[in-house]
Amino acid sequence: MNAKMNANSKKGSFSLWYYLLIIFFIFFIIILLSGCNNFFDLSLGENSSNNSPTQQSALKSTLKATFNENLAENSNANLNENLNGNLNKNLNKNSQELFSDAPVFLFDSSKIKIIPVKPIDAIIRSNFLYQDMYGDLLVFGEFLNNSDSIKTNINFTYEFLDAYGKTLDFIKMPANVDYVLNGGFLPFCLIYDKKENYINIAALKIGVDYSSYNKRFYGLPIVSVENFYYEDKKLNIEGKVINLGQSDIEDLKVFGVFYNNKEQVVFFRQCFIQDSKMFKEQEQNFSLVLYLDSYLPEFTHYKFTATFRDTLKT
Repeated sequence: MNAKMNANSKKGSFSLWYYLLIIFFIFFIIILLSGCNNFFDLSLGENSSNNSPTQQSALKSTLKATFNENLAENSNANLNENLNGNLNKNLNKNSQELFSDAPVFLFDSSKIKIIPVKPIDAIIRSNFLYQDMYGDLLVFGEFLNNSDSIKTNINFTYEFLDAYGKTLDFIKMPANVDYVLNGGFLPFCLIYDKKENYINIAALKIGVDYSSYNKRFYGLPIVSVENFYYEDKKLNIEGKVINLGQSDIEDLKVFGVFYNNKEQVVFFRQCFIQDSKMFKEQEQNFSLVLYLDSYLPEFTHYKFTATFRDTLKT
């Protein structure tokens, strides 16, 4: 009796495990088939007619997440590309701005050799070249008429040369007066601001061309300095101009020319006069005010000169 009960108990326990195993196997097959369907649905997308609404919703969520992830990656890539592009652009711009001024920073004007051309009956002298605080190149000098005739139609020429003698630039500039008497002198100046040429300039050839005026002037303005004084960082120079000639004069100009201890012209200024016309034996005052700031080169002495022409007879 007991043996029969034990046999029935074992048989029932075996049947239970058998059914549980079958259920587990069926559940595993369902999960496997579901995973395969999801895979094929994901591969086929919404074009598949076998997708259920739930599967289509899950598919859309998956695709949206994938799209956002790719978009974020592309956005980051574009952002990095734009940042790198803008950075390189700004670096290139700053480099160009920096090196556009390189000729000014690397340029040493003291190494430029000045070559004055020697005219037949005139002299180019007292030449001086330097770079001012604004980076411009300033050239000064004097034209001396040591001939027996008056000079007119005066033009100064400036030829900038490189180390091989090749012309970098050529400038022809008319004088600021019409006549220079025999024995008279005239200061000249050039402001050169083509900074792209600075670094290559090795020499400057200064020349002059003119015509001889084969008549004589009978006017004779004499310039004399009577007073100078300093006031509020200014140098005030005062004097007189007297026409000691035998003719009235016009187009009168008075210049103050300033030199360093090497007798080089470092700058000049036109003086103030009341009238550019004078009768014979007439006199008038002139004045000149210099602001002694950092821009003005150092000077040790000065001279004054006048240019004019006789009044035309009517």
